[in-house]
Amino acid sequence: MAGAGKPMAARRGRGGLDVALVAGVAAALAATAMVLAQARGRGEAEGPLVSKDPTLPEMAFLFGRQGGGPGEFGGPFGVRVGEGGRILVADDLGHRISVFGPDGTFLRSLGREGTGPGEVAWVDAVDPAGDGLLFVADTGNNRIQVWDGDGRFVREFGRAVRPPERPLRNPRDVRVDRLAGEVYVADFNGQRVAVFDRRGTFLRSIGRQGAGEGELDGPVQLALGGDGHVYVSDSRNHRIQVFDRQGAFVRTLAARGRAVLAHPQGLAFGASGLLYVVDHAGHRVQVLEPPGGELVRTLGRRGRGPGELEHPTTLAFSADGSLLFVVDQGNHRVQAWRSPEPREAGE
Repeated sequence: MAGAGKPMAARRGRGGLDVALVAGVAAALAATAMVLAQARGRGEAEGPLVSKDPTLPEMAFLFGRQGGGPGEFGGPFGVRVGEGGRILVADDLGHRISVFGPDGTFLRSLGREGTGPGEVAWVDAVDPAGDGLLFVADTGNNRIQVWDGDGRFVREFGRAVRPPERPLRNPRDVRVDRLAGEVYVADFNGQRVAVFDRRGTFLRSIGRQGAGEGELDGPVQLALGGDGHVYVSDSRNHRIQVFDRQGAFVRTLAARGRAVLAHPQGLAFGASGLLYVVDHAGHRVQVLEPPGGELVRTLGRRGRGPGELEHPTTLAFSADGSLLFVVDQGNHRVQAWRSPEPREAGE
């Protein structure tokens, strides 16, 4: 993350402190706040960051910055929480999965750039299957890879297919339904959700290209609802489409009231059943109430400070629901917010 600019040089006039000094003090305070925010992400400071702006969430910590070193991001995109509360970040332009501890401490990287087994190109998503396996959306290689917890290659699917199956075209998200043993893939340029079994056998497609009901244009992210439905971020149609697990269209969620979705991406359900939607081009998170999609709350605003976002992409709750991790792609970091869920939902 780029640091704050240097304060302006202070000048004293006959009338006392001039505008330059005031501006310098303000800039210094802003820089100090940013340093403290980053220190929290490294575990060097205690206590939450609280803003008086009601749209800004309560910050727990943040981590990451631009770069290619350990704990740095080339272009973070996806986030999930795995075993032991470890935070898995799909670093799209870094061509790897970065693994962090529950407090944001960097642990290790998995994968490297390439086209072979265990290698990735523009990796956009990772989903832990609950049995030690990781399902990885290897976007640039048009496939889903399955790795063990140490990043060792197990198998792949979606690229070499037999008719009538179609190969994947830029898969951007993957979700494992642990109970049903099915794998759902947001096939971005294929304009569908492709469904496989855990071994990679193709089962069915959901959706088709278009702008009508049940049609998709740039499906980018998924969520599997507790109601048995599949929620799809239909990004270029600026809406959320809802299907049943067999692919029948159920309804469209375009946020009502004050909300307008602009290229929606990441989706996550809170413990209360509220749907959290990353409003990518709106630089915020919209909180909607199914089934109608009424707007409940807006979180975040555009900027570089704590709780501020620049083209966010994906989000995920911690295992206990106390934290909400948001990939702040344009600022090359992940923010951890105190859960905005209603208090009784987490009790």
